[in-house]
Amino acid sequence: MEYYNGDYHDEAESFVNPKLEKANAPVDVSEIQEIGEPGLSFDEALARFKAIIQCGEAAEGSLEAKQRSVCRDLEATFRHLLPGVQAKVFGSSQTGLRMKGSDTDIFMDCPSGQPQRDFVEKYGSLMLKSKYFRDVVIIATARVPIVTFIHVETGLLCDVTFLHKLGLKNTEMLKFLLSLDPRIRDLALIVKYWAKVHELSSMGNYSKYALTFMVVFYLQQLAEPLVPSIYLLKLLADRKEVCGNWETSICSDISKLPKITNKSTTKELLSGFFDYWARFDYDKYVAVPLLGRTIEKAVFKDFENLPDELERYKRHARKLEAEKELNETLKQEQQANNKKQKSKLSCYEKKDVLNVDSTFCIQEPLDLSYNIAHVIRHPLLMKFLRLCEYARDEVLTREEGGKALLDVFLPPLVMKLPEAVTLELPNHKDLYMDQFYITGVNPEEERYKAVWFIVVRLSVMYILTHMYCFELEMDDSFESNMIMGTESENFTKRVYRTVCMKMKGASAVFEGRNAAKKRLVLGGDPFKKNCTVSRELIKSLKDSAPSNFEDGDLDKILGNFTMQIRFFCFPNEQRPRLMLQFVNCNSQYFNLVTSRLDGVLCSSFQRGITRCMSENDLPIAEYLKGGGGDWYDLGIMYYFEDFAKDCNEKSRKLCDDPKFAIVYRDTNI
Repeated sequence: MEYYNGDYHDEAESFVNPKLEKANAPVDVSEIQEIGEPGLSFDEALARFKAIIQCGEAAEGSLEAKQRSVCRDLEATFRHLLPGVQAKVFGSSQTGLRMKGSDTDIFMDCPSGQPQRDFVEKYGSLMLKSKYFRDVVIIATARVPIVTFIHVETGLLCDVTFLHKLGLKNTEMLKFLLSLDPRIRDLALIVKYWAKVHELSSMGNYSKYALTFMVVFYLQQLAEPLVPSIYLLKLLADRKEVCGNWETSICSDISKLPKITNKSTTKELLSGFFDYWARFDYDKYVAVPLLGRTIEKAVFKDFENLPDELERYKRHARKLEAEKELNETLKQEQQANNKKQKSKLSCYEKKDVLNVDSTFCIQEPLDLSYNIAHVIRHPLLMKFLRLCEYARDEVLTREEGGKALLDVFLPPLVMKLPEAVTLELPNHKDLYMDQFYITGVNPEEERYKAVWFIVVRLSVMYILTHMYCFELEMDDSFESNMIMGTESENFTKRVYRTVCMKMKGASAVFEGRNAAKKRLVLGGDPFKKNCTVSRELIKSLKDSAPSNFEDGDLDKILGNFTMQIRFFCFPNEQRPRLMLQFVNCNSQYFNLVTSRLDGVLCSSFQRGITRCMSENDLPIAEYLKGGGGDWYDLGIMYYFEDFAKDCNEKSRKLCDDPKFAIVYRDTNI
């Protein structure tokens, strides 16, 4: 469950999770333009780059002093429940990778033992009522339950966790690794900023933690490694420590390690990073920083063949296998006795083996059961690979000095388009009920769940048609009819009211949006901004097209695509969710569109729900009274079809609406 200031959001219609807003906000690369000045060497440009992206707090007062104030107020809030609790800062503030404006991670260390994972759900509401905090968001169902908030006195955006010390131990490990050589931290900072400006690390994509370990793992692969294996650090540790069944002891004495002999420049290492990950075999291998080498995914599936250094993981896997067999036996006994018992564990309490079936797998070096890259989907990986190839081939091998560093961060001038896809390539996005809410509706209402699934689907349709000028229609293909007609069978028996649609549009609306915003006069409404930017991008491309272009040329200019979008509702899972499945219809722009939509459906979706509800007369009240109104059970599919047609028509009319007029800053453009 996820809670906000106000009991059920009806007092905060315009509330937007500040963490989501900041994580998905575009980066203004103009702040670092000076690093490309003629005559600057790469290292001189790098020094300026670090000064720019890491400055900020000093002018406003000591960051450490601000963080101490936050810790003081957190301890005061929870001390009566957790005697002797100490708030400890961890994450990028401690590793040296903090960039200006970054949030602050805090762990509540309890001398008498950490509270259970339901502590955040039970007592996080204390922060909602506190004078010390605002914009409080309680995320009780995350892998590690957290409370996100803004500290009133200092204005710092923070996350606080209570569950276990693995976050602290990870920070200690990374801080030590990054201190081994200045080039390591420099490379990690560059990659972190590069991923941010190219929208690879927005919420739900590449985490900063995963990116840092991609740097660490690459540096372990060099002929003369800059970073040793984590296993060696464990062997050299002075004492053994265990946290959550995982060994967390790490050597912190540099003198015990082999001397670094690698003489590569930071530029050479950066080029090598892009080259390594552009050529990595993601289908076959797992990156294992613990050992400093790769292991085939197939070996993890037959875990007994893993090397002895992973014995602790093998014991974990054996235990889970035994528990699985026992649970299966109990399940069969319950079925024989016609008893049904629903698990009370959250999806994150159910321990599992390492997920090697995901697109990309990096084994966490402390919690060996966790894949820190598990959220990466195929379209995002394809974008990452193309950007790696571009930086390696078009920038770092051609440019010198500060211009090479600057051009790594700038939008690609020429980037190889993905090859046309001839096979169906499905991709999906999950929207969880505990992430997004329906304004003004009490979640305790009997039909809240049904209302949520309807409103969220309508909101997706509304956003796609209005903000990005896409067109939607019901898909009456044989395949889609088969999907919608087999909800009682196999996989789909868990699914509620599947909807299949076709979507058409111009992929060009996702390219050059920041540049378009700079040349337009835009108001403060984010929704109107995005609507206007999309229409300007399409208009400018059409206007710049040659006068003698042929019919098919415009499709290429706009990057027109067609795909299927399927809505699958899973109401009975531990975390009820709506799954959006995107299916390619032989378009080369499929990966581009789906990777961008993945970010859109994280950063601005809550705002889109609120907008959809305010702009459309949705029969929520009638439906809550017993399923009546236009959403009656047998008529809901017709409602979706009519709503899509209405959205398409309203979207086209926005071109004539003065509120969405395209106005340039410079009238000569």
